[in-house]
Amino acid sequence: MSASMPLMIPKARKKLLVHRAHGQSWHDEYDWMRAENWQEVMDDPSALSIEIRSHLVAENNFFGSYWSKSEDIKNVLFEELKGRVKQRDNTLPMTNVNFAYWYEFREGQQYPLLKRAPVSDPSLHELVWDQNFAAKDVSYYSLGLAVPDPSDKLIIIGEDTRGSEQFTLRFYDMVSKSFLPDQLINAGASAVWDATGGSIFYLQFDESHRPFRVVRHILGTATNADQIVYEEKDPGFYVDLSKTESGDFVVIQTGDHITSELHLINAKKPGSFPQLVAKRKPGHEYSLTHVGDWFYILTNQGGNSIDFEICRAPVETPNPSSWECIIPHEEGRLILSIFSTSKYLIRLERREALPHLVIRHLESGNETFIEFDQPAFALGATASSGKHDDQTIRFTYSSPSTPSTTYDLNLETGDRTLRKVQEVPSGHDPGAYAVERYFVAARDGAKIPLTVLRRKDIDGAVPAYLYGYGSYGYSIPSGFSANAFSLVDRGMVYAVAHIRGGSEQGYNWYLNGKSGQKQNTFNDFEDCALFLIDEEITEKGKIAIEGGSAGGLLIGAVINQAPDLFGAAVAHVPFVDVLNTISDATLPLTPMEWNEWGNPIEDAEAFSNILAYSPYDQVTSQAYPPLMVTAGISDPRVTYWEPAKWVAKLRDKKTNDAALILKINMDAGHGGKSGRFEHLREKAEAYGFILQELGIEI
Repeated sequence: MSASMPLMIPKARKKLLVHRAHGQSWHDEYDWMRAENWQEVMDDPSALSIEIRSHLVAENNFFGSYWSKSEDIKNVLFEELKGRVKQRDNTLPMTNVNFAYWYEFREGQQYPLLKRAPVSDPSLHELVWDQNFAAKDVSYYSLGLAVPDPSDKLIIIGEDTRGSEQFTLRFYDMVSKSFLPDQLINAGASAVWDATGGSIFYLQFDESHRPFRVVRHILGTATNADQIVYEEKDPGFYVDLSKTESGDFVVIQTGDHITSELHLINAKKPGSFPQLVAKRKPGHEYSLTHVGDWFYILTNQGGNSIDFEICRAPVETPNPSSWECIIPHEEGRLILSIFSTSKYLIRLERREALPHLVIRHLESGNETFIEFDQPAFALGATASSGKHDDQTIRFTYSSPSTPSTTYDLNLETGDRTLRKVQEVPSGHDPGAYAVERYFVAARDGAKIPLTVLRRKDIDGAVPAYLYGYGSYGYSIPSGFSANAFSLVDRGMVYAVAHIRGGSEQGYNWYLNGKSGQKQNTFNDFEDCALFLIDEEITEKGKIAIEGGSAGGLLIGAVINQAPDLFGAAVAHVPFVDVLNTISDATLPLTPMEWNEWGNPIEDAEAFSNILAYSPYDQVTSQAYPPLMVTAGISDPRVTYWEPAKWVAKLRDKKTNDAALILKINMDAGHGGKSGRFEHLREKAEAYGFILQELGIEI
């Protein structure tokens, strides 16, 4: 039964706007919620018009009134979630040159301290940066960058205090404990040093909040003298920056979701002209790592090797005519990423929705596989230090029932050193839980991986939680989530649907859930829900669903097409006004999104496909399940008006009195509030809503 709803339900005014394209028209009665000065609002939320602000405040007040009689539920869940977090904790140290750096969490603090110690004497700890002090006068704080220079004297500190994902970069002298005069504003979340530490490369945004330019700043010079190194002319391509593990090359990467192009700068010659690796070709994605005289290139060769192969090319001639395949394409084995040490090439690959780590000795070609005999698990790997000649890597394993476990692996000897096991202070017994992997028969015959976590002492049909995403080729790892046990320990089944649009079963799994095939994503999720019902794992109307961003689109689509299956739904920053957004080329993400969804401006078929599933446009007069929605006023990815418009339309159309609440973070963006405990408070709200609406005792 739904919690008691207050009387003052926000009712948005209507103002009819008729859009026309391709001989069709569609109506939008809430377009007025889109601020004309949205770029200004993203930087300064106080610039929002009085009418729009008043409506959003009313929604927040209504959200608060939903909890007015059950605030204790949120508090119980918050304390429970917090109890699974080790409050005094450290990340594992990462060596730069002469110092190792790590983050230290202290009891009761929202943010970690950045600390370091000399490699020669690890006992000599010193504080580099206290995020808690930096965040004391702001409502939102994100340390997006903390990059030490090659001398371990200076560090780039990049801060976002709005949630808009635009950073101010400053240069902190770790010896004198003071800032240099240099300051770079509205920069992107990537910056790299040259080999000497005399200059940095960083990203700038265009007027539509797109990272489009790489700029070089020489320390001690005026910012108006900064050198433009690269500028992207195609608004559908975003620019990013990185450095090869060797430290020898700055990598400028530009691309959309299906095409990439790399330009390289010798880090020892920072003033040199960027060198093109392979000219962009629609559908060709590639990345690289550097070892000695060779680049090792992960490539799909323009679609001929859909699940990717690995080539090598001489540093002097990295163009495709020099590429030599060393690890050929194998259909069904998706190579996800590569990195290197000075002797080894490491790749992460996935087969049948499970990850594997492969270590290749470059001289001999011999390979070692790191695998786990579990029905579902997550696996990741990184270098263990910033030194390329360090032949040790770090890998982390977890499963839905097993906390994260991190090892250092000596590539020369094969020895593993256990470095850290995630602690759950309130207690956790992995043996009390069962993890199962099903392959659900979709309506068109595809086999959808479904990961299920439950208590072993729970049998029969019980309420279920079902999560999904299904876009951009992003795969949901089958890893450990301490938060999940607030549901599982109350008797719920916790399930993750690895639906098409992700790449769990290879690149074709992604292609079959995008653009004109997008309906497969929603059908797969519904079919997983039906499977849980048919197998008597749960019951119809007792399934809670949750998703965020493009996963929020998933939630919006499935509650339109099968509302009676679900007993509660939570949509975080949901991308639900798809047709209007993807038809507006001025918005930050739109041009690069056309490869994912289709271009409804120029393509009549894409227009019809999107219109057919766009959650906002397909809201209809029917009973909807209880729904909780969140949004962020400074969100550059899913603008605040998408969820606000969607909720207004749902309120007007739905035929039942199920709960419908919207929370607008007025000082945050796409990721919600900052601070580890604030994130837990938001999770407590989502889980509290689910448990209340499913009638589960808290």
